Parts: sequence; C-alpha cells; structure tokens
Amino acid sequence: MNLMTSDIRRLLNSSFLRFCYVGAAGFITDATILMLLVYQFGSSLVTARLISFSIALTVTWLLNRHFTFYEKKSPEEFNEWLRYAIINGIGGAINLGTYFFVISLELNLITHPFIALVISSAVALIFNYWGSRLIVFRAD
Repeated sequence: MNLMTSDIRRLLNSSFLRFCYVGAAGFITDATILMLLVYQFGSSLVTARLISFSIALTVTWLLNRHFTFYEKKSPEEFNEWLRYAIINGIGGAINLGTYFFVISLELNLITHPFIALVISSAVALIFNYWGSRLIVFRAD
C-alpha cells in the first residue's frame, strides 16, 4: 500500500497533472469571458473570442508560472509570456490541423466532432506541455 500511495502522490504532484489543472482553469476562463462578451455585451463572436483567448492565455501563463513550473520561471517575464503565446499558438494550429485530419479520415467512430475534438485536444495538450516545459519555462 505504501508504494501505491507514493505513486499516487507523485502523480498528483506531477507537473503534467498541474498543467492539466491549469488548462481546465484556462478553459473555464475562456468560456466564461466569451459568453459574457457575446451574451451580456453584444460583442461579435470573433472579437469576443480574441479577447477571451488572450485573457485565458495570460491567466494560464500566470498559473503555470506560479503553480506548474514555479521552480523554472524566468525573471524575464515578458519574454517568457511571449514564448508561451508562441508555443500555445502553434499548439492551437496543431489542434485544428489534427481535428481536420481526424474528420477527413471518414471513419464512422472518429468523424463524430466530439471524438475528433478529444483527439486533437490531447495531441495539442501534449505539445503545449512539452513546449512549456522545455522552451517557455526555463530560468534564463
């Protein structure tokens, strides 16, 4: 039991799991701001999405900086944020590309949009995690 408990504790404390928690917080931030801007303030879908994504990006950068990769945060905050924005932009392109690739396969099971979304999000999550770990959060 002790070995299993330590394995579970290690998993719960892993940077990947913390990265996933932060991603969930980013999704909630993004969706909440998007809905508020569209339904409460009458913003266009494009404008609202650009604003909500930008805020969620900054929120997840801050959370990852202080929660996920706190031991590797850079004193050069703007450069770190810029690297984060670039990595997440590439991750977004990977997400969309994977999504369109999966639905183009035209297999009954994976052409369902939700399944394609899950697959593409998982691929982008892995890219964003490793990009953040190896490129973004490094003590300069």
